[in-house]
Amino acid sequence: MRNLIDYNLNQFSLVLGCSTEAFDTIRSTSPAFADRNRDVIDLPRITTAEEVRSLLAAYLMEKRIPNYEGPATHPFTDPALSILIENEKGSPRYILEACHKLLNYGLRMNSKVIDEKVMKSWYGR
Repeated sequence: MRNLIDYNLNQFSLVLGCSTEAFDTIRSTSPAFADRNRDVIDLPRITTAEEVRSLLAAYLMEKRIPNYEGPATHPFTDPALSILIENEKGSPRYILEACHKLLNYGLRMNSKVIDEKVMKSWYGR
């Protein structure tokens, strides 16, 4: 990768997505590679229900039918979102991944909402 970056004369761009811990490992094992990737964007942890509602509403809006007028985070309930934050440790990527899996799980369980009961069942509580 380092050679590809060094010898590319056409303004090569690379977006590397990883956890902060993974980048710290890259930095300690290959300082030269890390130096070539100086613009690091560290996504903040999601710690409040409002933040997860905002993220999830934007994500779900992309797939909603036109003229949808229900709650922005439906089928997820607010208590379910609090459980989600806790179990996914505030990681935006993990939260969206879990939501996708929970939607499929809710369908298999014939649940019209993803509420505390569904969440506890899915997380094995």
